[in-house]
Amino acid sequence: MKIAHISDIHYGQQGFNADMLSQCIDEVNALNPDITIVTGDLSMNGLKKEIEDVFEKLKEIDTERLIIPGNHDTRNVGYLTFERLFGSRYSERLIDDIQILCCDSSEPDLDTGQIGREGQRWLKEKLENAGAGYKIIALHHHLIPIPLTGRERNELYDAGDVLKLIYDAGVNLVLNGHKHVPNNWIMESSSGITIFSTAGSASSDKLKADYLNCYNIIDLSDNRIKIELKDIGKEGKVVIDRKF
Repeated sequence: MKIAHISDIHYGQQGFNADMLSQCIDEVNALNPDITIVTGDLSMNGLKKEIEDVFEKLKEIDTERLIIPGNHDTRNVGYLTFERLFGSRYSERLIDDIQILCCDSSEPDLDTGQIGREGQRWLKEKLENAGAGYKIIALHHHLIPIPLTGRERNELYDAGDVLKLIYDAGVNLVLNGHKHVPNNWIMESSSGITIFSTAGSASSDKLKADYLNCYNIIDLSDNRIKIELKDIGKEGKVVIDRKF
């Protein structure tokens, strides 16, 4: 399976680069992934018009799309517009032996997030009952602090509990966004490894240091994962190539 991982679009009037988003979508379509996962912050302020417009724009992605909200999308009760257009903020997709769980980690009008007791129960039940050989979780907030992002404040409030759940369930891959800085952590357990892959921002002008607008391409095959960081308009760079 090939997955395109896009995050932090921030569609809106300020700080949004429309040309960069169009180029990102064109590149993803040319790469022809099996599925595209968008890990939140579709909009800048969660406003009705922003979410409606980005909903239409994302229809240009040719693949199946799995989309979750971020903290910016739940501002101004944007989560209601999100649900009307994109559907549930929690979803499961089973493709062959691969399970993908999309979970909303945002809290209305707060930059911080959590999965919460109900969300943890939902994740645990889905992970236990699917019987999948390969398990992926997608959310907006990061579970482990991201280097070069300043003083850390915005990882999940209940990150410890969620990390323990992931460790016990043998989750293989966790996808998130939020910080506009791409990064990958690897956690080892008795059942193998878990890769935590953070995507940068696809189209926000709010970038740090020398980072560019980017996305990830993830290839899963033969108990192996390869993650390629793709700065938009440039050649990709392999950042992870590991066996499970």
